[in-house]
Amino acid sequence: MTRNPNKKKKNSDDMFRIDVDDFEYSDREMDVIINIVNEDLNRFLKQKTKYYPEQPIHELIEERETSRLIVEMPGIEYKDIIFSYDANKQQLNVSAESKYRFYHTFIYLKRDIVYANRLISFKNGILEIIFPVKKQE
Repeated sequence: MTRNPNKKKKNSDDMFRIDVDDFEYSDREMDVIINIVNEDLNRFLKQKTKYYPEQPIHELIEERETSRLIVEMPGIEYKDIIFSYDANKQQLNVSAESKYRFYHTFIYLKRDIVYANRLISFKNGILEIIFPVKKQE
């Protein structure tokens, strides 16, 4: 690492400020810096997935005989998704965790559904679940 001689001098207010442009880096030095930043970022992302779940974007579409739920969870595979349904609260719990992502949300359904007869599709991080609505007697 060498100081850039073409850089003009700073005033006294900038005395302790360091700009990347102040120095010239060799390729090897840049590789070391990039690796350090990547390691720190990966460490941060691992901590984030453990403690800070993201709320996925979701939409509940009420149709005549079905309720359709669409949930966006990029970076997740189908095997990483966990569902549960509480019929008393009409609440669907959706969570998923991968190496760098952690999603969790509760979705309150407006109508009684038949959870056992759900149809599920998952493609490119988009989860779609179709629930038949219970018939009113």
